[in-house]
Amino acid sequence: VLELMERLRGEPRMLFEALFEGSGTRGELIITFLAVLEMTRQRLIRVVQEISCGPIVIVRLFADETTESSTGVNHELEKTD
Repeated sequence: VLELMERLRGEPRMLFEALFEGSGTRGELIITFLAVLEMTRQRLIRVVQEISCGPIVIVRLFADETTESSTGVNHELEKTD
């Protein structure tokens, strides 16, 4: 989850398939997919497909560090279990 959050920092949107670029093994693909599911459950990201058979887009919902430092507001992530 933390690695995926780092990839999404600075990018408010990313194509779903781009998340799997560089994932070499089946295990890495599964871990990345499970991280997407967990981040969706925690409401850190939203998964959107605007049209049928269209591209799937990951939308970042958590605050970017640059936003936090420029506004002076601390956007800590809530942990939900």
